[in-house]
Amino acid sequence: MSFPVMVSPQGLWIQTGPLSFNFEVKGRDGQYQEVSDVPALTIPSTAGVWEISYRARSRIQAPGRQSMSVTTALFANGAAGPIPGSEALNSSPIAAGHEEHDVSFQTTVGQTFMHAFDGGEVLTLHAYCIGQNGRGDIVSDDHGRTGIMAHWVSRF
Repeated sequence: MSFPVMVSPQGLWIQTGPLSFNFEVKGRDGQYQEVSDVPALTIPSTAGVWEISYRARSRIQAPGRQSMSVTTALFANGAAGPIPGSEALNSSPIAAGHEEHDVSFQTTVGQTFMHAFDGGEVLTLHAYCIGQNGRGDIVSDDHGRTGIMAHWVSRF
């Protein structure tokens, strides 16, 4: 069961999830795409400095001797680029002695950072793959969750 967004009664914290989904990342080499299965997080009316934290469970499936990575980041208000400092990377290892075999690799990555927001700003999770071979996914289930959290810290 997914719970899209939870907000504290005072509007001083907000978070997604828990969510359950499997989202294929089709964006390649710097072409971010929104992870639409993660609901947008709208900063409540309390403007100021917010502590933002997110985690993204990514799964990479790459053919032997190929490396592949998934980059994630948060965007604000549909901006053309990510919030600086929000980028995170998951890369597939090529283990010695296994170069001829396909690789399937999962891990949860993310960032925690401080950022100033006005009330009503909207945060969204985006991702892209580095490498043309293989498949990258952002997933969330009972084995590992993807989500965004925000906690108000102070006024500007």
